Amino acid sequence: QLTSAQQRELRRQLRQERKERMQILEKDKPSDGHEAQEDVTAIQVAEQTLGDYKLKSSKNYQVPENQRMNAEKKRRQMFLLEESTHAIRTEFNQRVLSLRDFRQQVREEVERDYEILQSIDEQLGTTTPWVRDLVEQKVEQQVEFPEKRFDFTNKDLEALRKRSKKDGAADVDPAEGEGSEQEAEEGGGSASQSASKSTTSYGYGRTAVGQRRAEMLKLRNNIAKQEKENAMTKSVRAEATARRWFEKRRLEHHIQQVVGTFDQAVSALEKEKSKLQSDLCNADMKLLVLYEELLMLNELEEKDEMLLRKSNKCRSEKATIMHSIKECQDQLAEKKSEIEHWQQEEATLQSDFTDLVGENSPFLTTLLKIYKRKVKRSKRKKALGDDEDFDEDEESEEESIGSDEESDEDMEDDICPQGCDMSIYESVIELRDKRLDMEDDLQEIQKAVDELKKTHGRLLQEEKKIDKEQKQTDLEIQQFQTEKQRKLNQIKIVFTLKLSQVQCLVGDSEPQLPESLDRQLEQGEDGYVVFTRARLLKLMSRITELHEETKQVRQHYKQLRRDHVNSNKEKKVAEKQIEELNRKFQDIQMLKFGQVVDLDLIERSAPNKFVQELHEKVKDAEVRCRQKLAHWQAKIENARKDLSKITADNTDYMEQIVQMGYSQLQLDQALNARISNVTVNDAEPTVELKEMEKERMKDLLTLQAKEIATLQAEINLFRKKGGHIYTTVTANRLPDRR
Repeated sequence: QLTSAQQRELRRQLRQERKERMQILEKDKPSDGHEAQEDVTAIQVAEQTLGDYKLKSSKNYQVPENQRMNAEKKRRQMFLLEESTHAIRTEFNQRVLSLRDFRQQVREEVERDYEILQSIDEQLGTTTPWVRDLVEQKVEQQVEFPEKRFDFTNKDLEALRKRSKKDGAADVDPAEGEGSEQEAEEGGGSASQSASKSTTSYGYGRTAVGQRRAEMLKLRNNIAKQEKENAMTKSVRAEATARRWFEKRRLEHHIQQVVGTFDQAVSALEKEKSKLQSDLCNADMKLLVLYEELLMLNELEEKDEMLLRKSNKCRSEKATIMHSIKECQDQLAEKKSEIEHWQQEEATLQSDFTDLVGENSPFLTTLLKIYKRKVKRSKRKKALGDDEDFDEDEESEEESIGSDEESDEDMEDDICPQGCDMSIYESVIELRDKRLDMEDDLQEIQKAVDELKKTHGRLLQEEKKIDKEQKQTDLEIQQFQTEKQRKLNQIKIVFTLKLSQVQCLVGDSEPQLPESLDRQLEQGEDGYVVFTRARLLKLMSRITELHEETKQVRQHYKQLRRDHVNSNKEKKVAEKQIEELNRKFQDIQMLKFGQVVDLDLIERSAPNKFVQELHEKVKDAEVRCRQKLAHWQAKIENARKDLSKITADNTDYMEQIVQMGYSQLQLDQALNARISNVTVNDAEPTVELKEMEKERMKDLLTLQAKEIATLQAEINLFRKKGGHIYTTVTANRLPDRR
């Protein structure tokens, strides 16, 4: 079961949550002229990606910002094109070199198979001329290996020496010949090593198996010749002959397969070469077109850079202005918060004045006039002690000389009303001074706010001006880009078309393949457009897509209208419920309080959780303070007991001193009486006695003065404690001797 305070706190939290939720909803509520950002973005996307295709030669064509061209971009296009063509050529050359290496492997493999095939032909008495033609076919090394054109052998040197002798040329130096021979040997060795390395492990293993088979067949043939003719020998010879024919057919099939694979690779490379040659020719033609466009763009580069600098300048100025506007808005927000703070302080002062005077006080009207009166004061700074303060005081005094009459009137009015408490009047004067200080600060803040508003207005005007210049610059850039595109369109370009790619677009008829190309193109080229088939099909299908999109948009619009009607109905129902709840709320308040009461006011007047927590903290602090106070009181009581004990001991000591003083006085009197009875004619002892008596009296007076001071200190101490003084000093004194 919750207590009344907890229930009140729970209701307060619920009201606070509803209030915060209402503020969030009010903040999210769009204005009447609000446009959804999603709809605006969708409209922009639709405008940019609309299905119609504007030709670059059209009058309404506007060059998109991402497709605007300048000399730098055109140079980059040329560099990329040249780089791509170089990469294509390099890749094709690498494939040719790979095919050359493959040819070397094929030739070596065919030669090895041909050696085995020759041995088999010798045994069978047959020949294989087409394989011999393949092996004997020679290709010049300089043509096939141009990188080895500087490599030579000893035979080449000998042939060169013979030719030089025949032609009557100069003899070659033997040392040079030896060196060249060594180089040739090294070169030949390196060539042979490279050739041997290029041989595949598969070919080497297969050739070794063939050689072993040929040797085995040859050995069987020799054995068969040496032995006599019999049935066994005939069967062995027939088996060997069959094996030779099988091995020959297998080798021929393998050679045909290897050569066919090489021919297929050459054929595929020839087809690829034809395609690449066509692409490279198109690239060269495109490079020429790009070069002509570059020349034209170089002529327009100066104006393009000028417009670009102008646009960049506008953007930088716009950014600076926006930054200044942001700072100005921040300062205005800060000043507004300061004004609200000072207004709260002024309201606090007004409440303090009401609490001080009282709402039912008969002097409320008079004191309120004094509180609200505007008094002329000297403008001084808060920091005292500076030289500027004295200068301002002098100036204020000089200014106050001319307004003595007004100040006199103010002084006459600022008089405490009869019957009013002087302390209340002085407090009202202090509150008025605080109020005047606040008004001065508010005036300074208001001046700063006015200045910031002027600056903000000036910045907004500059922003509008810069926006206007930016729009004008963008329009000039767009016109310049259109003019640039028109000039670029005048450059003739070359491209290749297939017959299947040629279609005629006559009026609104459907595109169709022409029956006679010459007849269709007799009218000239003005009525034709180069267009990709994919784009054409996309435009054709776009018609159907637009119909579907229109249908969907209409359905979506109808759905939105239905949602709008339903939302209005729900809104009206909610408004009726709110009205019923308000009437019920008012009826309950009238029954309970007799009038409509502000719940927020009751909430503020009722003790809330924060106040209760503060009360608990105050109670805890009071308990801790009481404990500390009792502890210190106990310490004070102990100290008092110690003080009374020390005071009693001191009093006993003083009494002993007084008694000893009186005893000494009696002894001195007795001694003096005895001396007075002795008669001496000499006057010198009398003088000495007088001096001694004088010194003794001085000591006695000093001792009594100290005693008097001590007694006065004790009397003052007991007077501060509020007690009565009872001493035994006077009681112990001897009777006065007069």
